[in-house]
Amino acid sequence: MNITELRLLGFKSFVDPARAPIENGLTGVVGPNGCGKSNLLEAVRWVMGATSAKSMRASDMEDVIFAGSAGRPSREFAEVTVVLTQARGRAPAPFQNEDVLEVTRRIRRGLGSIYRINGKEMRAKDVQLLFADAATGANSPALVRQGQISELIAAKPQNRRRILEDAAGIAGLYARRHDADLKLKAAETNLTRLDEVLAEIEGQAASLKKQARQAERYRGLAQTLRETEALLLHRRWGEAREREAQAQGFLRDAERVAAQAAADASAAERAANEAREALGPLREEEMVAAAVLRRFEGVRVGLERDVAEADAVIARCDEDERRARDEAERLESLRADAQAALARLGEEAAELGSGDEAQAAAALKAAEAARDAAAAKRSDAEAKLERLASDVTARKARAQALSDAANTARSRLERLAERRRLLDAQVKALPAKDELDRRFSAAKANATKAAEDAAKHRMAVGEAEAALKHVEAAEEAAWAPYRAAETAFNALGAEMRGLEKLTPAEAGKFPPVLNAIEVEPGYERALAAALGEDIEASMSADAPLRWAGAEAPSSALPAGAAALATFVKAPEALAARLALIGVVDAKDGAKLSKKLAPGARLVSREGDLWRWDGFVRRADAPQPAAARLEHKNRLAAARAELKSAEAKLVAAKAAADKAQAERQSADAKLRALRGDAPKLAAVEAQALREAERIEAELARLSERRADLDTQAQTVSGEISEAEAAANVAVGAVSEAPAGGDDAALGAARGE
Repeated sequence: MNITELRLLGFKSFVDPARAPIENGLTGVVGPNGCGKSNLLEAVRWVMGATSAKSMRASDMEDVIFAGSAGRPSREFAEVTVVLTQARGRAPAPFQNEDVLEVTRRIRRGLGSIYRINGKEMRAKDVQLLFADAATGANSPALVRQGQISELIAAKPQNRRRILEDAAGIAGLYARRHDADLKLKAAETNLTRLDEVLAEIEGQAASLKKQARQAERYRGLAQTLRETEALLLHRRWGEAREREAQAQGFLRDAERVAAQAAADASAAERAANEAREALGPLREEEMVAAAVLRRFEGVRVGLERDVAEADAVIARCDEDERRARDEAERLESLRADAQAALARLGEEAAELGSGDEAQAAAALKAAEAARDAAAAKRSDAEAKLERLASDVTARKARAQALSDAANTARSRLERLAERRRLLDAQVKALPAKDELDRRFSAAKANATKAAEDAAKHRMAVGEAEAALKHVEAAEEAAWAPYRAAETAFNALGAEMRGLEKLTPAEAGKFPPVLNAIEVEPGYERALAAALGEDIEASMSADAPLRWAGAEAPSSALPAGAAALATFVKAPEALAARLALIGVVDAKDGAKLSKKLAPGARLVSREGDLWRWDGFVRRADAPQPAAARLEHKNRLAAARAELKSAEAKLVAAKAAADKAQAERQSADAKLRALRGDAPKLAAVEAQALREAERIEAELARLSERRADLDTQAQTVSGEISEAEAAANVAVGAVSEAPAGGDDAALGAARGE
């Protein structure tokens, strides 16, 4: 046998259907590391019946199924088919006459492997023996894997013997001998175990006799116990009825409580709805309060600036007070100088008094008068000077304060104007709300459409999964009738071949008359009993035993007997013999046989025979002709049934192929839909993020615009207040005298 083709589906990296033709000569597979070259050899070994997952480079046999990748889902099954040619006469039954064999191994997750040869399900052992007879197999050294050459060189003699057996083509015989040895050992073990079981049974028999006596006693006690239990159960039943009535009362109370709780829940739900309805105005009031708070915050900032300006005015007043104190110290110094001058004048007066007392006294009086006048004038001047200085100082301070207030008001006005300009610029720099609304509406529409597309896709995936499960169930349901029809067809074929061997067509020189007889089903044993060995005679004129034919006599059968000729189609040569044979019930044969005419016979459908001369043969006597007749009738019926079974097999195969094609189509559709799912999910997520981003930007814009409006209103009020304060300060400064106070103060000081 030759391997001409290898087909893979879902095996390891071969997720899609793959076909590897193996032509005459040398066929090679080349490719980079990791492309799956070793998977081809493992597929061949796997379909040949490999049972070791380790030899498949896997931890479990289900690991040979494609496990999925980032872009493709996993498969639920794997299938490998190898095509063998020149198999006629080399394959086991029932494939001896098949020239081409397709050996398939299929594995499903959680269900294990199944093997098929030309579509017929087979045992793993049958597949292994098929390849063993062909001097190969899953563990054959003919399949060279990586590192096997060094293993063969260092192999033990037993392993080398296996290589020679494979080369000689007798590995299958050794496998069968091994199976036969195992069966013999199992039979010996069973015989040994049977002896042990017999010994145990004998011991158990004695024990059972004792147990039987105990069982009799037990039955008596059990009857008493049942009566007692019946009384107890009746009493418990009465108590249970009382508890049931009590429980019914509790149930009614609980139902009333539940109804009240439901009413309370409804009231609470209405209150919650009212609270939710009242929440809207409260939120509006909260927004108004927030706007007022922001306005008051602006006023607070303005007041803080006014307090800072007032602190500056107080500092300037403190400086004016310090200058006034310096001026007072200067005046005190002038007074001290005047007192010193008076002392000097007194001394001079004393000196003058030493010359002329009268003149001196007059001069002294004049000096004292001048002194008093000067002192009075000085006092008046000092008082006037003090008044003027105080007045000048107060006016300067007031003028300075008014000037500072005017400057402060102008500075504040300028700052407020600059702030108003900045606020206007910020308001102008804000994005257009209409554009954001348009973008938000578009993003919301895109998100809604993406969500609808994703939902439709998920629905389509669900429908595809349901359809796949349906078609898989349909496929399994279709394969079951196909396997049943195939089994029935093969069984009929095997039965027909066996019947053909049991009823060979006689092509010899003198064919028996049996070949020319047709009997209704159920009367085979009756005809065989009636004719006996004469059924083997021929109708040929030269035959040593032959039927020459005779005239059929008139009816010589007793009443109640039916002529056998009515159930048999036979040549005319048997007409005389069949006319003298009647069919009766087995219970009436002995009674009716006494009424037989000479040469007549009675038979039953079971095969009993009563002859006119008193000869009787029971149905259990050997009748080879009956079996041949039954085989012949069964063969004709089997041929008719075979045609019907073949038609059913063809129809079932077509239905199974159609279901398989539908399942493959549904599987491909589901894979395509699952492949599109990540893209749609990404589009939906992107659309939602964009809509949320624009919505957040709209919220920030509304909040920022409201804040800027509040600040602008606050600044407008402050500008109005600052303009009024500046006008008042400027008017007061213009009304104050420009330099009169300083001139008056100078004149006073000159005096």
